[in-house]
Amino acid sequence: MKKNLILAGVALSVDKVFRQKQNSKPILFKFNSKKIIGFNTLRNLILMLFISFSPLISKAQWITVDSLFWVLAVDSSAEMGREGFTKNENLNNLLNQYNVISYEQVLPWPETSDKLKRLFQIECDCNIDTLMSELRIQFPTLFDGMKRLDYENIALYEPADYMWYLTSQEPDGWLWFLKKIQADLAWDITTGDPNVVTHVMDTYFDLSHPDLASKFVLDYDPYDNQVYTCAYAASFNGHGTAVAGFIAGETTETGGTPAGQLASIGFNTKMIGYKAWVNRGQYMQRAYYASIVMGAKILTSSAGGWGNCPDSSGLEQIMVKEILDNGTTIIMPAGNGWGGTHNGSSSFTDTFCPDFFPPNTLGAFFPLSPYYDERIIVISSTGKDDKHLYQHPQGYEWTHSHFSDVDLCAPGYEMIGATPTNCGANPWAYHGPATGTSFAAPIVAGTTALMYSVNPCLSPSWVQDILKNTTDSIVDANDYKGLVGTGRLNAYQAVKTAQGAHSTTLDLFIKDRLEDFGDEVYPYHWQADRDESPDIWVRNQPDGLTNHTNQEPEYSSSSPVYVYVRVRNKSCVSSTGNEKLRLYWSKASSWSSWPQNWDGTDPAIGNLIGTASLDSLLPGNEVIIEFEWNILNPYIYQNWATCLLARIEDSNVDPITVYPGRADNDVYFNNNIALRNTTIVDVAPGIAPPGIINGVFFPNGKYMFLGNVQNQAQTFDIEFSDRDRNNPITNKAEVKLIFENDGWEILQPYFLNSTDFKIVAEREVVLMKDRCRLENVEFPANVRVPVYVGFSFLTREIDSSDHFKFDVRQYFANSDSIIGGEHFSINHYLRLPFYANAGNNRQIRNGENTMLSALEIPENALYMWYDSEGNLIYTGKDLTVSPEVTEKYKLEVISLEDGAKDYDEVEILVKNNFITSISPNPATSQVSVSYKTKDVESAYLMIYNQTATQSIQYILNTDNESISLENLSLNPGSYTVVLICDGVATDAESLIIY
Repeated sequence: MKKNLILAGVALSVDKVFRQKQNSKPILFKFNSKKIIGFNTLRNLILMLFISFSPLISKAQWITVDSLFWVLAVDSSAEMGREGFTKNENLNNLLNQYNVISYEQVLPWPETSDKLKRLFQIECDCNIDTLMSELRIQFPTLFDGMKRLDYENIALYEPADYMWYLTSQEPDGWLWFLKKIQADLAWDITTGDPNVVTHVMDTYFDLSHPDLASKFVLDYDPYDNQVYTCAYAASFNGHGTAVAGFIAGETTETGGTPAGQLASIGFNTKMIGYKAWVNRGQYMQRAYYASIVMGAKILTSSAGGWGNCPDSSGLEQIMVKEILDNGTTIIMPAGNGWGGTHNGSSSFTDTFCPDFFPPNTLGAFFPLSPYYDERIIVISSTGKDDKHLYQHPQGYEWTHSHFSDVDLCAPGYEMIGATPTNCGANPWAYHGPATGTSFAAPIVAGTTALMYSVNPCLSPSWVQDILKNTTDSIVDANDYKGLVGTGRLNAYQAVKTAQGAHSTTLDLFIKDRLEDFGDEVYPYHWQADRDESPDIWVRNQPDGLTNHTNQEPEYSSSSPVYVYVRVRNKSCVSSTGNEKLRLYWSKASSWSSWPQNWDGTDPAIGNLIGTASLDSLLPGNEVIIEFEWNILNPYIYQNWATCLLARIEDSNVDPITVYPGRADNDVYFNNNIALRNTTIVDVAPGIAPPGIINGVFFPNGKYMFLGNVQNQAQTFDIEFSDRDRNNPITNKAEVKLIFENDGWEILQPYFLNSTDFKIVAEREVVLMKDRCRLENVEFPANVRVPVYVGFSFLTREIDSSDHFKFDVRQYFANSDSIIGGEHFSINHYLRLPFYANAGNNRQIRNGENTMLSALEIPENALYMWYDSEGNLIYTGKDLTVSPEVTEKYKLEVISLEDGAKDYDEVEILVKNNFITSISPNPATSQVSVSYKTKDVESAYLMIYNQTATQSIQYILNTDNESISLENLSLNPGSYTVVLICDGVATDAESLIIY
């Protein structure tokens, strides 16, 4: 049965939220034990009408959740912190003591209400009444109020099937794979629609099996006119029976009487089954018929008339495209390896088609192969431990197939599935072990059927996108990089996302992020970047319809670059044909507003690139639009990063909601606006950096703006950070910020007060950590300043090609409310190393000169010398210095091939106390010794022979610079004259007496 849950007692203002009676129930949600598993709670206050879930069960266990409450902070001292829950250390200690799981800002986007910005949600694994009491006692003035979020009378779906009951008692046994993919939570949303039909091409199906009876729309194969019987099914080892059981084996609601023992993800879904052990032509004929004539929404095949090479006639590819264009999603297994083990090769194709495919490039079976159409979904396997590698209890291990065409994985090791009844054996023994991608794929097919039941307007590409971007992590994914897809199936997340994407009114859509599926209320996490749209990409040649990899635009006076924008219709109605897609460019900025900087008012900063008519876009369809873009030349120093903004305009049905001064909110809350603010920096030999400009060396990098786009002064935090903190670019390269005078005047005081940065020269700053932040930076109204962000790789640190992500993000001060950013994608390519060599340390006398000479490297390079305070004192290979005190000099060698650099140091030890001369030498009985002393209290000369059996001392006047030694009573021979200052020997010279 269906049950609607109506939102009761909703507060219409924050004041009312904290003044309601204790027994009111303001918001209703689905939950699982202590963890909410329904809508994200940050949406709660906005969804003020009602929440409906269907179908729900009539007889179920009722649970009350008490893990969440809201607090309203008085001031900023309870705001979220970066190192702990909050900025208040004592408060953090209490929250940790009570096992607080999360402390989140409920409404990060209020425009005017400071009170709403101070509303926080606390989730804990504790008694929240006790925690709330402790908060009031220990922090009596910190919070204006507290509010429980009570949920009641929400039932989790529990099938009546016996194996599900056993699984609920032992989650790692029996139907563990359904628990793993959160099938029960998906069933809370829907148990499927019998009108959504899955076409299964496999071996025969046993329709006398209690878990398959009445599950097939047709109980025969219309091509062979063959009735499905237990005898046929048993003769083919039960493969088709098992596959069908994983898709939609009979599952019964709680309170009902199950016909069989299994529960299946597809639940109420129906199936049609055709024999697959036919030749390729007949196989394709059956697939085509099931889609075009029978209207199957999903097609899956884990056995049958496969081939290993493409069809040279092209007919198969045409048929596959028509099936997909008809709205049928195709889901295929990756295979179980070749020869009993899997060595990383895809499957059969690189073994049998070496002329067509190089090894390890393609693995799905023909004709239903992504080689024909990338919309085909390929599934590999994971186990109970969420690993792709299966480790048998007896010690041996293997994997199922993994290759680049795999989209995602699903459970596929050690499962329980349906087996043939053998025509009359005990009907409660018709189940057995099942392992293979043959059974992982139908689990995904059954999930897809649930997705179609809540959103009949889905397209195959939309299904693929949702499945791939709602997965859970695979534990050993790093061992199979790029070969096991995006993760392991999460049926609940996929079904919930499909439901959220459903729209009965026109909704044209450009993705902001991969996980953006078009919910305009809460499309993705509010702290996520809003300017990395995967639906906008640049190509330097017109190949973007098939190559969706983003490139950095390269200027050419003779040809444009090409920009591609993907527009999707996520609704159930066609577009009107009046809508226009307009594409704009602007110099990259950490914050922007509309229409300033985009509309061509200053064409050197931004402008319209082009306009395209979208014509009539059918439900579930998408289109890629190509624009030609003649980029400006020159940018400042040829190195400005650019940002692209796509807007679907001129629609009376699906209009844009504008948030004045907040282009970031325009993007976040409108499906028909998207932003691409990603700069690609390639660092490789032959890609020369800009070099020295006005006395400053500019490495490979780009200019961008920082600042304030609003009409009043604002205070911000600005963060410079590595995205991958396990492999930060700051460990491999020097990241430098270079400012112009106006920007330096504003920002220099903040750099002076921060240990995250080092000022290395006027207007030049180097990052000292992988995450550096300037706090409380005040920008005047409508002031943006340019900053150059450059990357110089250190040859001693980099030993291979690598890829890095580096972000510049801007926030409102003292918060994590992101308002924009610029993102650098840095590709570093392997080069031959070089090492700076400044020569050996040496000693000189005060007043003497010495030459520092850099060892030349075998490529064009800059040689730059710095004093011990880091000041640049000379550019060139050889430098003559005359330091007055001991000094260290740093040599910086920068390759002009790619900007790579290395450092070395040399120390010049300066002697201030020394013997200048001895005259005459050789001498008889009289000699004059010249000397210099500095900052000493006493000094004397000691003269002794080589055996140290004879010596004489002479006290020196430190105000003088020479002494005459007369009537020397020394025997002929060799002597040493030593200058001793304050008891320390500082210099020595030889003296000959004859």
